[in-house]
Amino acid sequence: MSLCNVKERFAWLDALRVSACFGVVALHVVAPLLSSLPFTSIGWWTSNIVMSLISSCVLVFVLISGALFLTRPFHEDVGGFFGRRLSFVGQVSFWTVFYILLRWMSEPELTWGHLWNDLWRGVPYYHLWFLYMISGLYLITPVLCWCITKITRSIRRLVVICSLVLTCIMTMAGSLSSFLPCHNIVFLFLPFVPYFLLGYELFIANISGKITDKICLGVFLFTATTLSLVVFLCFSRNYQGGLVAWLSGSFSPFTLVMAVCIFRFFHAVKDAKFLLLLARLAPLTLGIYVLHPLFIRLLAHAGFPGSFVRVEFAVIVMIFAVFVWSALTVWAMSKVPYIRRLVITVR
Repeated sequence: MSLCNVKERFAWLDALRVSACFGVVALHVVAPLLSSLPFTSIGWWTSNIVMSLISSCVLVFVLISGALFLTRPFHEDVGGFFGRRLSFVGQVSFWTVFYILLRWMSEPELTWGHLWNDLWRGVPYYHLWFLYMISGLYLITPVLCWCITKITRSIRRLVVICSLVLTCIMTMAGSLSSFLPCHNIVFLFLPFVPYFLLGYELFIANISGKITDKICLGVFLFTATTLSLVVFLCFSRNYQGGLVAWLSGSFSPFTLVMAVCIFRFFHAVKDAKFLLLLARLAPLTLGIYVLHPLFIRLLAHAGFPGSFVRVEFAVIVMIFAVFVWSALTVWAMSKVPYIRRLVITVR
């Protein structure tokens, strides 16, 4: 990929995608530690701070998708749009079968009933739910593109704001009680539609001169700090479980603010040279996403970090080790014909 091609494909969005992918890797490394380490330990605080900084990574992916897909007139060529998504369907199908076989060989207690239930919920393996969710957003993209052309900007923004508030309230209620039904593969994408639309609105908004990169970064860090303190307060008062999961999840106001700030920050510094370099990794992000749980699992089975490294250092080392290991593996796989199709992001 040449530097010229990177510039033509919105390098800052590609760089943002790589950053969000790194955040997902970090999320899956530190999430188990929050519930297993004493909340007064340095290792727990390291995990808590990392979790707070990267908790918006999933929303950032959705914002990027909205920015890229809803700015194109896909409603005028529905057949062509879905034709270009067939490769993604093949990728999702392959990795679903791969992880089902992995679970079947490594989980003796797994039954067909459990497996079918996980498939119905869209989680054949814990990270694959995102691929099913984004597939749902792809399905309704032509409809949303058509709606965007028929609705004024003020009405669109009102709809986005109201739906974001409603989603926040309903998911909070669902995390604290059985108010909402269980998620399933058919409707998994619905709560993310407002964020998909928000990505489009942020992309076309002309506010670069009013909101600088320093303001975005400052608000992001302040919100992340507040979130880490709120999570600590919940743990200290034994309010773990649904509440903490919601606070650090995709639908909390903390996460939304951080996702918007990091999106606007990358847009404000879009000409920075380091973004052009980071953007070169963008085609590898799908492969990194689908493969990284394997390397987390391998390191865990190998006993990492054992007694060699303090937990707080091991967390950081493991995050970078898994990301680099995944990226190098995907890069090597991309050099093999046919195998390349399983791990490379196709636009």
